[in-house]
Amino acid sequence: MWLSNLLPNPIMQDAVATAITFSVSLLWLRFVDWLVARGWLAQKLSRKIIHIGTGPPYLLCWNLFSNAPYAAWLAALVPLAITGQFALVGLGWMQDDAAVRAITRTGNHREMLRGRCSTDLRLWFAP
Repeated sequence: MWLSNLLPNPIMQDAVATAITFSVSLLWLRFVDWLVARGWLAQKLSRKIIHIGTGPPYLLCWNLFSNAPYAAWLAALVPLAITGQFALVGLGWMQDDAAVRAITRTGNHREMLRGRCSTDLRLWFAP
């Protein structure tokens, strides 16, 4: 919608909107990773900021897409790709130490897959 004046072709508009949305989402995640790596943001706080702060930039980018039926699927690629990246890192198939430091509590990449849900009750009550 916002790009329709600049790009009257809906296919081009949606391609640019997808690229912008990917860029904004990745910049946000990398910015938080960078803050944690510098020691300017506590690891415990970074998880909360990532959870709370990832949605709003994505929602702001929705108006960049056209009204074409396929545009919603292109917009859905962004969270799917980010989830896929987290899954690959959590499985150990991809290495991203900055994301592991920013997202996990213990520094173990497998924690990205399971989060706080565990049968080990010590994890539920750990600080």
